[in-house]
Amino acid sequence: MTAGETTGSRAASADPGRGLSPTLGIVLVLVAATGFGLLPILLRGAYAGGLSPEAATFYRYGVPALVFVPLIVRFNGDFRAAAIAVATGLVLGFGVLGYFRALHDMPVAVAALIFFTFPLFAVVVGFLAFRLRPDRRSLAGALMVLIACTLFLDPTAIAARPMAVLHAFAAPAAYATGILVMAHVLSGADRLATLGGIYLGTAISSGLPLVAGAPGGLFPDTPVGFAAALGLLTIGGIVPQVALVFAAPVIGPARTSIIAAFELVVALGSGWLVLGEPIRLVEVVSAALIVTAVVLAATARPAHVKSATA
Repeated sequence: MTAGETTGSRAASADPGRGLSPTLGIVLVLVAATGFGLLPILLRGAYAGGLSPEAATFYRYGVPALVFVPLIVRFNGDFRAAAIAVATGLVLGFGVLGYFRALHDMPVAVAALIFFTFPLFAVVVGFLAFRLRPDRRSLAGALMVLIACTLFLDPTAIAARPMAVLHAFAAPAAYATGILVMAHVLSGADRLATLGGIYLGTAISSGLPLVAGAPGGLFPDTPVGFAAALGLLTIGGIVPQVALVFAAPVIGPARTSIIAAFELVVALGSGWLVLGEPIRLVEVVSAALIVTAVVLAATARPAHVKSATA
């Protein structure tokens, strides 16, 4: 038995989703999607309460790491898998920091739509880094994302705020990379150990900007800011993350991805209804295209490795 098979056996015997019904799994994914979708509201409250994007990222990822990092011992000496999980967390942490900065500098609808371009990045990164050849549904979904981008990205807005747009696109690129690594490199590892490693990486990448930069905006200075920081830690942090870890093994990646698209609905709804941002037809059309792309990507056949002779 190889080391990978041994790791896979340990993961199977300690499956955190064992015993859950598919119905409860679907409910948990909806809970996770709602928590992630409420991040724009929580962030606006955090920014109004004196927190910086860097501090908000640390509350979202760094503080929960105190709970999850000890789970890394479940790798049981598999240092390679542990290092990959930590590196994945580093990438995800910097990506989320970009998303939080984008939500600070641009409308919620635009930042949320940019985040959901991850199916396009999944196709591109999968082909370049893992030699994965996507099927027609994945390619069609990627094309829909490109069309959506051309619709909702205003060239004048890009010219006015190029760094905000760059920050926004860091998140889907990191998210797609993380999904691919977890699906193709860490698929046999213990899920809770992977979660611990990822949280260690995100704690490092979210803490470094605070150490290297000015300490301003580290603590909330109003009750609203304090409540928002607590919400980032719980409603937008620990609750959805744990819900996904337990639910995804039960209902599978395809249904998880489709149901998780509800996050986009919550994020756009919070921007339009709660924060009072204007509803633009172009954003509604783009959202429909992106949700369709997510469904296509989730129902596509698994991408296969491109042969060396192809």
